Order: sequence, then C-alpha cells, then structure tokens
Amino acid sequence: MKIYYLGMLKNDVTPAHELCAEKDLSAYGIFTRGTISDLMTLSAKTIAERTPPGRRQDVKSNGM
Repeated sequence: MKIYYLGMLKNDVTPAHELCAEKDLSAYGIFTRGTISDLMTLSAKTIAERTPPGRRQDVKSNGM
C-alpha cells in the first residue's frame, strides 16, 4: 500500500488548519501536481472538520 498524503491538522476551529503534511506527487505529471496537492489538502481538511477534536481517524481509498 502506497501512502500519498500524511498530515496533521488542527480542527478546533473552522476551517481546519494544516499543521504539517507530506505528499508524494511523483506519480503525477508536472502540470497536474498543483491540482492534486490542492485536492489532497481539501480532502484532509474536510475529513478533519467532520472528526471530533481529540480523536484519530485513518482513511483508505479504493480509487487510488
């Protein structure tokens, strides 16, 4: 299993704030990396906002 995004977000305020993140964009072309990076960040923020503060959550995608 390959990890494309690993991040830590602060979700006690809305919108959630990305504290740190590591993204592997090597599988994507140079012109699409910015869009893919933005999509990863947006997805992480959405998941963080829906997760209660103090809880952990991991998400696996079947599409990637």
